[in-house]
Amino acid sequence: MTDQKTDGLARWLSVFIARESEPDALKRWVEDTTTAILGEVPEIADADGIGTGIRDTVAEHWESFLRQLSEPTFSFHLVDRAKLLAVEVANSRLTVETLIRFYRVAQQTTWAYISREVEELPDDDFDHGEVLIYFWDRASQWIDQSITASIQTFHEERGRAQAGVAAQRYETVLEVLNGQHDDPRRISTALGGYPMSVIHSALVLTCDEHDGVSGLEQLAQDLARSLGVTQPLLVRPSGRRLWVWIGTRTEPELGALVEEFNRQAASGTRAGIGSGWSGIPGFIATFKEAEGALRLAASGSIPAVCQYGEVELLVLLGCTPQVDRFVSRTLGGLAASDEATARRRETISAYLEAGGNVDDAALALQVHRNTVRYRIAQAEKALDMNISRLSPSMTVALQHLDVFHAGGSLELVTDLGQ
Repeated sequence: MTDQKTDGLARWLSVFIARESEPDALKRWVEDTTTAILGEVPEIADADGIGTGIRDTVAEHWESFLRQLSEPTFSFHLVDRAKLLAVEVANSRLTVETLIRFYRVAQQTTWAYISREVEELPDDDFDHGEVLIYFWDRASQWIDQSITASIQTFHEERGRAQAGVAAQRYETVLEVLNGQHDDPRRISTALGGYPMSVIHSALVLTCDEHDGVSGLEQLAQDLARSLGVTQPLLVRPSGRRLWVWIGTRTEPELGALVEEFNRQAASGTRAGIGSGWSGIPGFIATFKEAEGALRLAASGSIPAVCQYGEVELLVLLGCTPQVDRFVSRTLGGLAASDEATARRRETISAYLEAGGNVDDAALALQVHRNTVRYRIAQAEKALDMNISRLSPSMTVALQHLDVFHAGGSLELVTDLGQ
């Protein structure tokens, strides 16, 4: 009887496969399984162009599974219709969890069906446990590998789609920045609904390490939320940069961006922030400001986050031979790179920033007020003039030296062609 039961598995497989492959049985199986899936995963039925293909996917899976069920070595491949289903889901608003639920419902339906089949087998002719274990082992492998392959296909397709959208968005932004678009509605549509009628505040974010690029988008989202915005426009150009536009209906409080950046940004991350401007011209202007501010932030001599409005004159002047000559004339010996002169420059900067108040400058520098007075006196002696009388020019010259020449000595440039 034992040998008869062992042989029963092979006999059952042969009969089962032949019977289930008949058109009527196949149709019945497909209808029952499809009905169960659509009942448990209704969103897949409601998605345009997806629900109609569920029956074909179920049928192709079942036929392929039956063909290899009795083979000594299990062989799996994701059927073509299942690949298409994964692609269709990826191109919809559905998530990858929808695919997983699709297969889990099919798994439950299959198990219930085969359990009923085995219960009806004669006890003397078949080892019910052996049949169930064999079938369940093959079915579980098929379902699990189908899920794995479908998830991979889903992510590959979703990645291609997102890359395509990102590339199109980047091209559109470049065209806007180059003045090639003037229709706000068309621009907004091409940019995924980002409105052009708002006040735009642009940021350019960058990081030192390649593995830090992935964190820039989350940082951008956090920065946007500090202004009450949940849908900023994110554009990734080449390299380790991210372009960001935050659209607000009222004048933005850009100081909130600086505070949020200082709380959230990882080490090695820098940001340039443009002013708030409206319309298409404002979209362009704020981005150019953000780029200019970032160039200063990248110098390493000012904070990692730089707001254009605070460094506008430095950005506009840039670093040219003419500007360097102005700095040389204004600072004279104060442009030297020795430590004592560097301390005098630091003291003068604090004094001018404090509006000529010695006590406030001393507090900012954490030195005695007499130290501030002494250093200012030494600087005025070297210049042979009163510093407060030259404060606007002196402020610009000191900032230029610090930003563009890293606080080092500035050699006077005499060749106008340089």
